[in-house]
Amino acid sequence: MDAVSNCKYDLSLARGLDYYTGMILEAVLIKDDETYSSSVAGGGRYDGLIGMFSNKSIPSVGASVGIERIMALMENKFKDIKLNNNKVFVATIGEYDKERLELLNYLWRNNIIAETT
Repeated sequence: MDAVSNCKYDLSLARGLDYYTGMILEAVLIKDDETYSSSVAGGGRYDGLIGMFSNKSIPSVGASVGIERIMALMENKFKDIKLNNNKVFVATIGEYDKERLELLNYLWRNNIIAETT
């Protein structure tokens, strides 16, 4: 199965009309051949956007993932699972030591096994 066979082309989509300059994309979750969620990711081509801030014409394509939406879907799907037998690994990107330690402290206080690097 190739990626193209999993794509649907929808000419009615509109996103970022003031800065996208070409194709746009949107990702949804599908279950039993039916759309299971609203958009969980989106993006497109925006050749002029970087130039607005740098005075340079730089061809660009970008996308982002809706972490909150994915987490809400996962929370709903796994709402009956008890967390006290699960193990959690906490990782951060950048300088988030305070937040990482606060999260670990919360997990440990609630008897959830957690570790970090």
